[in-house]
Amino acid sequence: MPWSFMKLIDISFLMAGRLFGGNKLTESHAQLRMLPPGTVGREIADTLDRKGYELLPFFADHDMKHIVLGYDMTEADELRMQFYMIGNGNRSPACLLPALGSILFYPGLWREVSYHFRLGKAGPPIRHLRLAHCRHMDLSEIQASYGRQELKVT
Repeated sequence: MPWSFMKLIDISFLMAGRLFGGNKLTESHAQLRMLPPGTVGREIADTLDRKGYELLPFFADHDMKHIVLGYDMTEADELRMQFYMIGNGNRSPACLLPALGSILFYPGLWREVSYHFRLGKAGPPIRHLRLAHCRHMDLSEIQASYGRQELKVT
């Protein structure tokens, strides 16, 4: 996938966080590493460490949704998750901008992302989840309540 797509995502999240009062995490990446294994916060820290990424301001809630929904932190899964979130009711500029930008870059993926849009519509609302409130919670419990469930084909 083009480098510009990931830059579009980064820029849209930073702009939305600053312009619309996004949620900036008060804990650092190092503090999340100290949480017990199996917690939401620790899994985010471990995942970011495996990828060689740092926890960035305004991205913590987004990173948490990757973990809860089971989307990897790759360009392809980023696009899939954006469409899941739109289907799930997220109409924020930070979600819509990269999704709409993807129309230009990936017209061949519309069938696939439409499936993830339908997954989001079928799933429980996740937009309200905030890492600040769930970081100490058991990841398996959050995933049982909010994790993505594949659609049954009939």
